[in-house]
Amino acid sequence: MGIILLLIAAITILTVVLSGIVMSRMGYSRWAGLLFAFPFFGIVALWFMAFSQWPREMNVPKKDQ
Repeated sequence: MGIILLLIAAITILTVVLSGIVMSRMGYSRWAGLLFAFPFFGIVALWFMAFSQWPREMNVPKKDQ
């Protein structure tokens, strides 16, 4: 039982760290990766990121089409 809890904790920590790296590359705070530790908030964060304009994209000038 203890090894399973240790494995779950390790996977959760790895998920938070990696999602924090992804969030910082998108232009958000690295601390936003903590949202992915909780299932409901992780889904809401993914939904928000899918349909919003990322801060990193706001700084890039648009090309003429």
